[in-house]
Formats: sequence, structure tokens, C-alpha cells
Amino acid sequence: MGPHSKITMKIRFLLGALIAAGFVAAPLHAQEKKDTTVKQKTEKVAHNVGATVKKAGSGTKAEVKRDAPKVDTAARKTGGGVKHGVEKAASATKNAAKATGKKIKSIVKKDPKDTTKTP
Repeated sequence: MGPHSKITMKIRFLLGALIAAGFVAAPLHAQEKKDTTVKQKTEKVAHNVGATVKKAGSGTKAEVKRDAPKVDTAARKTGGGVKHGVEKAASATKNAAKATGKKIKSIVKKDPKDTTKTP
């Protein structure tokens, strides 16, 4: 073995090590690139979902704003009708109570000692 053979052997060993390192590093780089692509796709999907939800929310908000006056008007009409019905029932009750009171008063005036009679 001469002096050149030791240098040649070192060069071969160094080249072999570099080639082996290249074989190990290449899949790792490919995996890193793949992970980056998956991450970008995930971010894109998340962005699209967020944009869709935002559009849906805006549409719903616009519908509510557009329909709110109709609902308010309907509620006022219904409330007015209910109020009128309650007032009518209260008036009828009040009138019946007055009539009964008048009858009792007239009976008591006719015969103050006899309060067992009913109208």
C-alpha cells in the first residue's frame, strides 16, 4: 500500500459517507415537503370553512334585519287583539258584578232582615 492508496481510501470512505447521508436525508426532506403541503392544504380548508361561515352569518343577519319589522308589526297586532279581548272580558266581568251587586242591594233594601235570599 502506497501513500496514494491511503488518500484514495479516505476519499472513497468520505464519498461513501456522503452518499449514505444523501440517502438518509432525501426521504427526510421529502417528508418535510409533504408535511408542509398537508399543512398548507389544512390551512386552506380552514380558511374556506371560515369564509363560508362568515357568509352564512352575514346572510342570516341580513334576513333577521329584513324580517324584524314584519315580526314587530305582527306582534303589535296580536298584542292589540289580546289586549282588546282582555279588556272586553274584564268589562263583561265588571258589568256582571255590578248587576249582581244591584240585585243584592235591591233585595236588602226591600227586606233588610232577610239576607238569605239570593238574586
